[in-house]
Amino acid sequence: MFKNALATGAIIATVQAGKNDDDYEIAICRMQINSGTTVNPADTANNPGGFFSLRQKKDGSGILKIAGVGFNLSPETSHAFHIHAGPVDFTADPATTANVCATSGGHFNPDTTLHGAWDNDIADKHVGDLMQLWTDSLGKSVYAYETMYGNIVDSSDDYYVVGNAMTIHKLVDDEGLVDSDASRKGGSAGERIACCNIELSNSKRYNRIWEDLEELIEDELEESEDESTASSPSSSDTD
Repeated sequence: MFKNALATGAIIATVQAGKNDDDYEIAICRMQINSGTTVNPADTANNPGGFFSLRQKKDGSGILKIAGVGFNLSPETSHAFHIHAGPVDFTADPATTANVCATSGGHFNPDTTLHGAWDNDIADKHVGDLMQLWTDSLGKSVYAYETMYGNIVDSSDDYYVVGNAMTIHKLVDDEGLVDSDASRKGGSAGERIACCNIELSNSKRYNRIWEDLEELIEDELEESEDESTASSPSSSDTD
């Protein structure tokens, strides 16, 4: 079961008949492994990475949708996943740079709020606080998420995320629930193990990542419902 996808129930209803690719602005983010003089090689030994597509209606009427896959992550757990302020400087020399992924800033937080859970109201989280990457037994995460608090259409909007970075962290995000500065600031998420910059794209094939994932999610739901029905006792089996 793809827990990320199923955690946001509205996602399964987003495919509309006759949808036109030209109605959408598309951005992409291709993860690269973190490096630098202070990065622990053990954190990136499995070559963590991923690819993510962001989609929003060009007229600004729709919410921002993020879909993609993370891979070579820790199996059967979750990894904190955030938008960070400013781009990663991938031209930095890892031999002389402490932490390449940390050349972007802290969490994208135009409202200057405390860190919180991805499904909190905006007053209780950062704009950059995304749903975590839940992984399967192979360390892969199929990701599909919708948010009202993000924009790739209007560069004058405070929530415009193009040009910022996305980061996968080593640890689970504690969602700001622990009484510590590290929790309130960033969820005690640990090392940045992979990162990418959000860039606009005019390739329509990235728009179809969402259609493919939505079909996959619907298939998973149907399979889950079938399993639930099969495992439920019939009326003749009960008192």
